[in-house]
Amino acid sequence: MLLRILPFLLALTLTSCTGERVSVDLEHASIRSIPHSKLWPDSKEQRSARDVLQLNISSQTELLSYFRERDKQLQVRCSVHGNSNGRDYSGFAIGPVPELSGVTSPPFHYVIYSFIDLEADDTEYAQGKPASTVDLKSTPFESLTCTLVGVEKAPVPFLRSTDLVVSSKTFHQLVDAASGK
Repeated sequence: MLLRILPFLLALTLTSCTGERVSVDLEHASIRSIPHSKLWPDSKEQRSARDVLQLNISSQTELLSYFRERDKQLQVRCSVHGNSNGRDYSGFAIGPVPELSGVTSPPFHYVIYSFIDLEADDTEYAQGKPASTVDLKSTPFESLTCTLVGVEKAPVPFLRSTDLVVSSKTFHQLVDAASGK
């Protein structure tokens, strides 16, 4: 019986990890200091500005309505690749937020605020928290990647965007430019 079900489960698993891709272009990346209240408008917490990797992107597709029309929750998933300690890290992201409201023709421009405080969290958890955190300014890595994902319950395939990649060299140049070096 298990041998009959196994191919079906394998096909179901594979299709839940794939799906159509939405083309997104990385127009510009920069390090910005963004007010905490702009990142989290409903937060009661009084915090100063937060350093983020800001990704300015464009698409021929109006992303917010595209994902909404397909009943997908739009998320941005970011990760660190080639980290020096070999652990897997992910970064928090907010967006995409339209740069201009009321634009009705392509290209459509958006902003993503990623890697809040220029840190990433371990994907492994210990006692309900990430096992470790990595400071991207001081830890060697190869690249940072963010992808827009349209989420729905499995086994429905996720909608995905093309990857937005910032190399370590570019990231550190952005950090230096933001700090006036």
